Amino acid sequence: MEEQVESARPGRAEAVARVAELLAGGRAPAVYLVEVDRFDDLHASDPDGALEAMEDIAQRLDRILRSSDLLASDGPGRFVLVGAEVVPDVAGSLLERVEGATALPVDVAGQVLSLRVAVGVGLARPDASPPESAEALVERAEMDLRRRLG
Repeated sequence: MEEQVESARPGRAEAVARVAELLAGGRAPAVYLVEVDRFDDLHASDPDGALEAMEDIAQRLDRILRSSDLLASDGPGRFVLVGAEVVPDVAGSLLERVEGATALPVDVAGQVLSLRVAVGVGLARPDASPPESAEALVERAEMDLRRRLG
């Protein structure tokens, strides 16, 4: 049975609702799915340390967000970052900021851990006809994440 962890962060459903709200308002959001590779192994060996590492990563991601963006929890070892208005030219720089924020080692109980983090991206297609759904945008980020994880 998978252990559920209490979080004050919004969850995936709230992230999808935010994407839907942005799309309905004519905005061009982007979804970044951030996953800690082999999180289950870390959690199995040190549950408290794994949660501490995730909180550290969440705080780093919080620092790069704009006030209109949203960072949500997407289960153990994963986050959903919703960029409120991300044009394709800016999407790569935001991806670099996300990767940079998560690239530094994490200090867990005095032990420095290097974690590999993969990021999948889904960009809104404002010219899509019919207009795409929030779920389709999140699914595109899921597919990109799976591709990056190999």
